[in-house]
Amino acid sequence: MVGEASGAEPSVVVGAVLAAGVLFVVAGMGANRLLRPSVPTPAKSTTYECGVDPVGTGRAHTRVRYYLYAYLFLGVLAVGLLHAWRRGVLRWQ
Repeated sequence: MVGEASGAEPSVVVGAVLAAGVLFVVAGMGANRLLRPSVPTPAKSTTYECGVDPVGTGRAHTRVRYYLYAYLFLGVLAVGLLHAWRRGVLRWQ
């Protein structure tokens, strides 16, 4: 075939690259597990919130107007996309 450097089957090449990628990830994670220091302490198990000790339930109220702004923004984008589609701007040539 034209442009093919070796006689290897394309599926064999894809499989070899995939296997090499998986092996690379597994080797990296294994090396990380072997080389990292592991000294669990109660302080490391606590929740970290920007240096402030966690207080309360963690629930926060969000104003409805933020959702209104989000919907308006998505609506403006949708109208612009519809306009571009009707004018034929989105067609491939």
